[in-house]
Amino acid sequence: MKRPELDDGAIAILVALLSVALFMFGAIVVDLGLARDVKQQAQDSADAATLAAASDLQACTSRRQCRPAVAAAKSSADSNFRVVSDPALDWAGCQATPPEGWLWRQRGSGTPCIMFGWPSAGPTSGPPPVVFVALPARRVPSFFGGLVGYKGLDVTGSAVAGLGTGAPARCTLCILGAVTVGNGDINVTGGGSVYAGSATASQGGNLRVASPGRIKLVNPPSAASSGHFSPAPAPAGVAAIADPFNGQSPPSTTVVAAPTSTPSPPVVAGPGDCPTGILLPGRYDDDLTVATDCTMSPGVYQFSDDVRIVAGGRLRGVGATIVLDEDATLSVGGNGLSIDSPADPRGFVLFADGDNDSTIVFNGDVALGGNIYARRATLQSQSGTHRVGGVVAVRNLATSSGRIDVSSAGIASQQQPGELALVR
Repeated sequence: MKRPELDDGAIAILVALLSVALFMFGAIVVDLGLARDVKQQAQDSADAATLAAASDLQACTSRRQCRPAVAAAKSSADSNFRVVSDPALDWAGCQATPPEGWLWRQRGSGTPCIMFGWPSAGPTSGPPPVVFVALPARRVPSFFGGLVGYKGLDVTGSAVAGLGTGAPARCTLCILGAVTVGNGDINVTGGGSVYAGSATASQGGNLRVASPGRIKLVNPPSAASSGHFSPAPAPAGVAAIADPFNGQSPPSTTVVAAPTSTPSPPVVAGPGDCPTGILLPGRYDDDLTVATDCTMSPGVYQFSDDVRIVAGGRLRGVGATIVLDEDATLSVGGNGLSIDSPADPRGFVLFADGDNDSTIVFNGDVALGGNIYARRATLQSQSGTHRVGGVVAVRNLATSSGRIDVSSAGIASQQQPGELALVR
């Protein structure tokens, strides 16, 4: 029988040996965990630096023009990974190999860790579509592993990012100024987007755009307004709102009579200016009041003064275009306004482009099959349902209790900047 004191000694030796082994493994786990955290920080920093450089790719057409992209990458890396402030890190001594499949050039960066790439099968002229950034390697020292010969680990991060070519914005509701949403709703379908200088909503109305359309604003809405927009306005906004029709000239009219103060065709004075129930195209130099059911013959109707649809009145037609000159206004009440037009991406049913501001008031049901273009006018949706099967391009748009439904794929209004994206 062994003596107990000998067993106790053997156990103590075994415990001591196992404790050393456990300490060694624990030390390595702690050091590797620290290296893993620094590695993740390095990769995040490399992603951010690459995206920062990619934002300047469009201007990178020469060594001098690529300097802002290089500076952006280095500034971002310093902010997130302390590349400049850490004396152990050095861009000049940085070594990295960018991924295959691209033709890489330094373009004045002075380091293989910042390189610009073009497709391998194409020329290297023009702006590069991608940029590669790798951070100078940082040694993560060992705090405990050195006791067992582990000296630390070098970690770095790299990424490739590009700036895609922006597709033309398909603008369905193009507001050069401001959208003011009251209690009335605005619904945009057909795939187009809403572009506006600004948008506010202070009551119960909403601005809704069906996917894949978006809401793009130069100035973001207030926090109180944001809940009234679906989807939420794109955070980047846009630099400017482009005129989708680019100052297009109004449709022309044919003046039948010799130039006089009398419009052609003649306008009948009185509460109802469509006594026969038929309105003919031409130029109208006096107010037009519609108090009966009036059909517009196909053609262009040019008005120098106001057009009013009052109680009992209705104006409708196929292939008609209303042109408002100077400061003429259109006021739709009564039984409303209905015009169908041929399917023409640049065909108008309502055109207002006078030298002075015009006002378009929808206070009754409206159904228009073409585009509304009034770059200097304010469109007021006061009551009723207003359906437009084309593009609405106006200076300002305001709703009180009316509902506007715009169903159109939109029209290319402006080239949008490409979106930044990590390639690898």
